[in-house]
Amino acid sequence: MQTSAAADRIATLQRHLQPQQTPNEIQTSVEPQVTKAESDPKERPAPGGGPGTLSVTDSRTGKKYEIPISDHGTIKGTDLKKITAGGDGVGIRPYDNG
Repeated sequence: MQTSAAADRIATLQRHLQPQQTPNEIQTSVEPQVTKAESDPKERPAPGGGPGTLSVTDSRTGKKYEIPISDHGTIKGTDLKKITAGGDGVGIRPYDNG
């Protein structure tokens, strides 16, 4: 059983969620539109752009690095360890805060 206060809150939420349309805005029918891809689907790029390499130039050292990009458009975080600038030999560590 719902209490009166809960029922009033639900009724208020339902009113707020209903579309506000004036008679001029009400669309009585939906007409389909034909669309066509501009290119052959076989020629579409892979998700993420596809395989390749990422060229990185470290502005601290001037060194250039090539990092492989997978078929899905991703790079391995461990490949960033190749980029080193300090004497400790530890490479760049990726950080993803979500």
